[in-house]
Amino acid sequence: MYFRPDYVLTSATDEGDELRALEAHPVVRNAVAVAEVVDTSQVTIDALTAIEHVENDTNDPRSISSQDSRRLATALELVRRFLDSAIDRNQMPVMPAAQAILDEAKQPTHLEGGRPDPERVFGITPEGCVTLLYPRISLVDLREQLPEVEALLRRASESGREVLLDEG
Repeated sequence: MYFRPDYVLTSATDEGDELRALEAHPVVRNAVAVAEVVDTSQVTIDALTAIEHVENDTNDPRSISSQDSRRLATALELVRRFLDSAIDRNQMPVMPAAQAILDEAKQPTHLEGGRPDPERVFGITPEGCVTLLYPRISLVDLREQLPEVEALLRRASESGREVLLDEG
C-alpha cells in the first residue's frame, strides 16, 4: 500500500480556510530521491531527516513541524531549480547540468537476482527522454506539482504552523 497523503495547512484564523496539496507526499519523496543524486549537502540530509520524522510519526493525524516544513521546502526548491536547468520541457537532458542524471541513469537498474534496484532514480527512454524510476509519480507530474507543494511547505514554515497529513 502506498503512502499518498495530502498535505493540509489550516488557517491561523477561525475562518476555516485551508491550503491543500493533493497527494503531496510522493512529490516530496521523489524530490528528495532526486536530491540524493544531485546534491550531497546538508540540505538533502536535513530533508531525509524530516521525512523520517513524518513517516515515523505515530500521532493521529500525522503532521510536519514548521521546522521540518522549512527543511523540505528548501530541498524542493533546490530540486525544482536543478530540474529546470537540467531537463527541457520535452524531458530531454540539458548539458552540462544534466550530467549527474546521465551518470546515475547509466547504473544497472536491477540487483543480482533480477529484482529492481530501489535506490535507482533516473532512467533514459530509447528516445533520450529523462524518466523517474523511483515509483509512484512521473517526472512530468513531479515537475508540475513541485511549486505547489514547495509553496505550502514554505508558508507553513513562515507562519510557524504544522502541516497535517490527510490520509483519507
